[in-house]
Amino acid sequence: MSKKKLSQRAGAAALATATVVSGLAFGPGAVAAPASSVSVTSPASTSDASVGETRQATTNDFGSVSALEVPSVELKRGEVSDVTFVVRNSEAKTGFAPRVVLTAPEGTTFPEQATASARYRAAPDGFWGTGAGLDLSNGVVSDGGRTLTFDNSAAPVNISADRDYEYTVKVQTTADALDVSANTMRFVYSGTSAQGAFEATGGAPVSIPGDFGSVSALEVPSIELVRGAVTDVKFVVRNTQAHTIFAPKVVLTAPEGTTFPEQATATSRYRDAPDGEIWGRWDENVLRNGVVSDDGRTLTFDNTGQGISVGANRDYEYTVKVETAADAFDVSGNEMGFVFSGVSAQGNSVPSPRSRSRPRSWFVVRPPM
Repeated sequence: MSKKKLSQRAGAAALATATVVSGLAFGPGAVAAPASSVSVTSPASTSDASVGETRQATTNDFGSVSALEVPSVELKRGEVSDVTFVVRNSEAKTGFAPRVVLTAPEGTTFPEQATASARYRAAPDGFWGTGAGLDLSNGVVSDGGRTLTFDNSAAPVNISADRDYEYTVKVQTTADALDVSANTMRFVYSGTSAQGAFEATGGAPVSIPGDFGSVSALEVPSIELVRGAVTDVKFVVRNTQAHTIFAPKVVLTAPEGTTFPEQATATSRYRDAPDGEIWGRWDENVLRNGVVSDDGRTLTFDNTGQGISVGANRDYEYTVKVETAADAFDVSGNEMGFVFSGVSAQGNSVPSPRSRSRPRSWFVVRPPM
């Protein structure tokens, strides 16, 4: 590891760059907050772009009302955001009186709100407009903010066939919310009309991007990989706060043209931040319980059952093994990506969803979305 001072990337994302010699190069690296770069020599950024992903909302709907897909919404930690959902009605109805029960996405709650504003359009792609009596009313928040119920049964309206109805509700995201895979605001939209009962079940996907907590990823020098050989690749994170019961989970993505061989642990070193000259070995901070999956493309370490105490203002370097294919190409911007996340016993007055007897604070370092 070079004694050169490591520079911290804004928005901590983890990647290690790689280069391939002999015609193949995997370039310089950044860690989740930057990542590890690599280059390949004959005989040494993967980025996850999932923002804006649309998920199917419909399930076993009936009564001419169905849930529609909607684009993913980015939530901001510590803030209130608008989240919309959409249903389609294909049959004219009189005495239409919906009742809607919503479930908050993971890491969020519903603030108090009496109504949800509504818009409508001619299906499938007409212009959006507003109409009297379409807003959802009588909003009630329950279950500690996890459930929001609207009930229009006392104010039925008449509606036309082939219309889409969009509703907007407010969601409060906690300051330490994790970005959970496939996170969704679920809803059940049901009720009666003169034409019979109806029900639509669906969801609005959300994401909560960005790093948080006292841990950030640092840039690391590019590593040269050798085709047909196994090479050590390092990544580094910086911690600025003392923690007890510090228990990280690390998910790494192999650079293009490589896979992870089986490895149960990843060795660790530490130094004073930001520019300590001496790295010390620290066996207690080794990453453990390594599992290779996705045909060698993913490597996961999980220390959640083995929390330790760590000091403030320390850099932690970890080393994993990467095997380069004999025919690997040197891809521009090639990187080993990682997400370094977990819990400690410090800080938060609001327990995270997974905390038990004591408040815990989450930390997350990940590649940019």
